[in-house]
Amino acid sequence: MDEHSDDELNNMKLEGEKSVILKINETHEQIIQLLQEKPLETVRLVSRIVHLTLDNNLDIKVCRRSVRALAKHWKNSSYYKKRRFSLEMKFYMHLTTRIIFIRELIDIGEKSFYLNMLPQKLHFYSPNVVKFQKKEYNTAMGIGCNKNGRLGVGSTEEQVDIMTPVNLPNEINSVNFGANHTIIQLQNLELYGIGKMANFMEGMAGSDEICVTPMKLSFYKQDPAIKTRIIVKEDYTEINDYNMHSSLIIGNADTLRIEKENIRCSGPNWLIDNTRFRKYKNSEVIDSNEVEVDVYDGTKRTINILEDLHWIGKNRKEREMTIFMDGTHVDITKLKCFKWKGSKVFGMIDETIYSGKLLLVPREGEDDQFPDEDVVLMAVMDEVVCLWSFDTFEVSSDGESLIAWSNTPTKQPSPDINRLENFRPYESFESFNFREVKNIENFHGHNLLTTFNEICNSFSPRTLGTLYTIAGVPTVTCFIRGMLALIHFLRVDELTGLTEVFVKNVRSDSTLDEAAVKREFDMAMIVGSKIPVLVVKSEYTSVERENEMKKSSRDHIFDLMDKVKNLLIKFNSLPLKYRVNRLDTEFGKWIEKILRSCNEGSYEGQNFKNRLIPTDEKYQTNYCIAALKTRIESGDIDGGLERFKIVRVEAVAFVGRHEISPDNPSTGHHRVYWMHTTKFHIKCIDASLLEHIDEEKDVLNLSLRLVDSFFVVQNSPFHLSSFEREIDIASATASLPVNETYTVRTLDGIEMKVPKVLFEIFSEFDAARKRNSDVEDTFYLDYSADALKLFLACLLDVRVYYRASIELKMEVYKLAEFVLANHFRDELIRMILLKAEEKDHAHLGYLMLERPNEMISLIVRHRPDIVFFWKNLPVEQNHLEFIDKLANTIKSDRFNKVGYRMYREIDEPEEPKVEISQEFLLHYICNAKQDSDVIDDFKEEYPSRKKKLTRARKRAIGQ
Repeated sequence: MDEHSDDELNNMKLEGEKSVILKINETHEQIIQLLQEKPLETVRLVSRIVHLTLDNNLDIKVCRRSVRALAKHWKNSSYYKKRRFSLEMKFYMHLTTRIIFIRELIDIGEKSFYLNMLPQKLHFYSPNVVKFQKKEYNTAMGIGCNKNGRLGVGSTEEQVDIMTPVNLPNEINSVNFGANHTIIQLQNLELYGIGKMANFMEGMAGSDEICVTPMKLSFYKQDPAIKTRIIVKEDYTEINDYNMHSSLIIGNADTLRIEKENIRCSGPNWLIDNTRFRKYKNSEVIDSNEVEVDVYDGTKRTINILEDLHWIGKNRKEREMTIFMDGTHVDITKLKCFKWKGSKVFGMIDETIYSGKLLLVPREGEDDQFPDEDVVLMAVMDEVVCLWSFDTFEVSSDGESLIAWSNTPTKQPSPDINRLENFRPYESFESFNFREVKNIENFHGHNLLTTFNEICNSFSPRTLGTLYTIAGVPTVTCFIRGMLALIHFLRVDELTGLTEVFVKNVRSDSTLDEAAVKREFDMAMIVGSKIPVLVVKSEYTSVERENEMKKSSRDHIFDLMDKVKNLLIKFNSLPLKYRVNRLDTEFGKWIEKILRSCNEGSYEGQNFKNRLIPTDEKYQTNYCIAALKTRIESGDIDGGLERFKIVRVEAVAFVGRHEISPDNPSTGHHRVYWMHTTKFHIKCIDASLLEHIDEEKDVLNLSLRLVDSFFVVQNSPFHLSSFEREIDIASATASLPVNETYTVRTLDGIEMKVPKVLFEIFSEFDAARKRNSDVEDTFYLDYSADALKLFLACLLDVRVYYRASIELKMEVYKLAEFVLANHFRDELIRMILLKAEEKDHAHLGYLMLERPNEMISLIVRHRPDIVFFWKNLPVEQNHLEFIDKLANTIKSDRFNKVGYRMYREIDEPEEPKVEISQEFLLHYICNAKQDSDVIDDFKEEYPSRKKKLTRARKRAIGQ
């Protein structure tokens, strides 16, 4: 075979490129010509040009001009032509070309286009369609007028043209727009304000200061039993039922003219009055159904719209509204949400929000049912372009601002930790429903002891070994809770040796203080609910741990049984003076109640699913044990040193009770978290926890309040956006011996003491440095002190990284790479990407060069808006190759197969039930002059009244 020189190969490559470019130029000229005559045929040709450009590794500029020509034609096309283009693209344009097409639409200033062009049929004869799946965003998003920052998107720009995040710490319950500010109520009933602060913040009277991100109104805490109504006006906010039968008004309340005798108290820009649900004369407070709309002939007309999307015609009868979305008629029953503000309308269908206006259009022919009505109410809407899905939305009264949000279980996958922070993780949350005994029974000590013995005998020794899981949490609660309650309730007085609660509540007249006994009883049930978690040594394997836990379970239950029996025996041996007037029997009623609460029922009976059964879950994002094992095995460190001693940290969190039984709020389950770490880590979180480590077993069992400190269970973008925490590594380091610290000189000339243990466990750089026998405990790092502080904090809780500036994030990332601390690299990249803005494209470009595969995967999963909407892509060269790689990943990760029937319901037009004039639609939805190539198709989809009657007659006679 002939061998070619490098110059010859380069010449051949250039000749090949010239040939391809010539072919592309010819195809482009063909496209320009077809756009004037048969524009739909250009879709395949444009896709072919992109293919040729990609296959021959040419610059994206080669194919952009053709895509741009098609985009410009689209922008000036009619509703109907755009929809036909969209259908053509689904069949004949691959995803890479469609993404480039959308980017060109945005570049030429097109604000509304059809993302429903993204779905694609598998092939022409396939019964299925693959559909782009919009994912829920981690918080709300806003678009539109941002006067005084009222959208809360963090910008002072008057107009926000793309859906932009509104960062909130919880799910939204309601959004209340005003002219200059917005009040948002979360599902946890907290209030947040945005915009002009004088209208909602105490002490801001006369101020023009604004806030552009949601600010918590700390002065407000709603009583869940009271339904609060929030009214937002131009220059004040009113919270009805701020307290029972009173209203709080913040801002300029002069327009309300409140009588002085009704004012309870007041401040510089607030007051609380006695008027509940004040009646406003202003019609803006309650949405009116009376709307002024445009008529097709240029006039205006006032009509009434009903909540079910019907309207009142001239004859006062209800008529159905006709809705067109993106030029396609949509059945109103398929709308998930629909709102109107004046003549502006907003709707949601198939996870997509649309906006538009109301218009009265001419009816075709006469209507036998409504002979005096010559018009039809039509809502014409365009898509609000967004790659995310939402459950609902709210619109300002002027129809200029919109905030959308989702409220679904997938939003908060982690346990509800905060609501139960006052309890311990192993408490029972079952309700105490004690039925009263109807028959008079003899509750003396002997009978009570016999009853308890019968309960104990119902559990076999083998069963007792299963009352706790391998994680040390009880599988049953009532029996254990009852015994713990009895131990507290029957405690013995140290001085007298008698049952303390009983003898202290016997009055001088030999009667029992029932109220005091009931208080002790209630306290006993609370104490009993604090069921202990069993602890065994940390180094056990799963099989050894299971066996040890079974033994511990049996020993623990036997110990509780013995204690209760001894206390009941003590109660049964009371002196005679405590038995007069049946005092012992009266007190025995309370003991019997607790004994009845011990009844678990059938151990594996019908109600087994309602028990608090825990789930054991190792915290997988903990890097300590794996890194330490690697360092020890490679001989870099001595694992016998005290600072490398591993402690098992374990905790239990209560998980959504309604997930198991929505009808019973007392049910739920626990989730058990565990991990291995060092004492230094624990010291940085809370030094006082060191005292609670079981030194014999090397185990720390946490209270619920600290679960999230170690296990980072709330690490979704939703929680990261509001996460605030500081880890005081400096104080923990200061208490270490000198031989357990390094001195690091930083780029900005600062000398920092840092803990050796973190570098020794997590840094391969430190391991390599120590292989030199002359290594010192002082070294230089070419990074700032701030970067080093944040890096060390990230080793203990990576969430502190999220809210740092992009510059500091990148410096920490590079520092982690330099010291070869690669355990949490993917998490750092994810957090950089989650908060990145287009101005940060150069930083993302660095990561694309370093970790291209991880970046593409994360962009598709978390930030597909980058490839669709950013003008500056995070790559300096090969833009087309980057888009193609993302498109291929999107096809595999973000496209799901849907049935063709479902596809038809979403995407294919339905014939309107109300007969709109075909001539009007021809000029409004279609363009008779420009759309000559599709005019016949349009008339077939929207036939005239005469043609409909002809079709009906043919069907009637069987033709």
